[in-house]
This record gives sequence, structure tokens and C-alpha cells, in this order.
Amino acid sequence: MVDMNEFIRRSPENADGLIFRALLWRAKGDNEKATADLHAAVRLAPACFDRGAAYCFRGCFAYEDDDYRVAVDELNKAIRVNPRNADAYALLAEIRAACPDASFRSGQKAIESAMVACKLSNFRKAWHIAALAAAYAEAGDLVGGQMATTSGQNAWF
Repeated sequence: MVDMNEFIRRSPENADGLIFRALLWRAKGDNEKATADLHAAVRLAPACFDRGAAYCFRGCFAYEDDDYRVAVDELNKAIRVNPRNADAYALLAEIRAACPDASFRSGQKAIESAMVACKLSNFRKAWHIAALAAAYAEAGDLVGGQMATTSGQNAWF
């Protein structure tokens, strides 16, 4: 944490430092400081990538905190800012496929988001493929889910 604080002190205009420190705060259980760093990163980040990453992490944290509306909103912002953010699509697919609050689930929307994530990552990230399998399962398409699971097993090799 000391090194990250020093990095931020030396490069206060660099949003990456704030994003990484937010992850450290979150790992330490200080959600308030993590959220504050991500908000600051969004305000600072002139580059689409940095802002998209900050929105994606804010969405991830909101989902972990059971704030599903905020999670969906933040992930949609991440995608608007950086349409090539495969992780944002994959997490959005997970929410649409397996959210504990059924009002957020939609098999078809989950498949659409997961498919974009998989295509952006060239079907190389197993967790994107797992999101696709969950999406097919939510949609009741067991054949599609089986095919995605098989693709996911191949992604590891």
C-alpha cells in the first residue's frame, strides 16, 4: 500500500494508481476508501480505458455488495466508454444470468453480453465462457450451455 500511495503522490493525474489502490483497499475490507478511489479515478481519467476500467470495478464492487441496479448501471457506463471492455460485458452477463434478484435476470440479454465478451477475448478467457454457459442455462438452452462449457474447457489448454 505504501508503494501505491507513493505512486499516486508522484503521479496524481494517473488514474491507474487510484484504480489499483482501490483494489488493495477492497482486499483489505475498506470499501469506503476503495469506492472513493474509484470515484476519483473516474473524475481524473481522460483516457477511455482508464475510465472504463474504473466503471467496471465500481460495477463489480456494487454487485459484490448486492447493489444490482448500481452494478448494471456502472457496467453499462464502462461499455459506453470502452466498447471493447470484455470484462464489463462478461460481468453484465453474469448478473443477467445468475443475479439473486430475479428481476435483473434475462437469459437472452445474458447471452448477448456473454457472446460479445467471448468474441472480444477470442474465446480465450474461461470465465467469459463460463458466463456464456450460465447465460444459456438461464435461457433454458442446455445444448448451448453444453457447447459453451466444452469451449471453456478448451480455453484452459
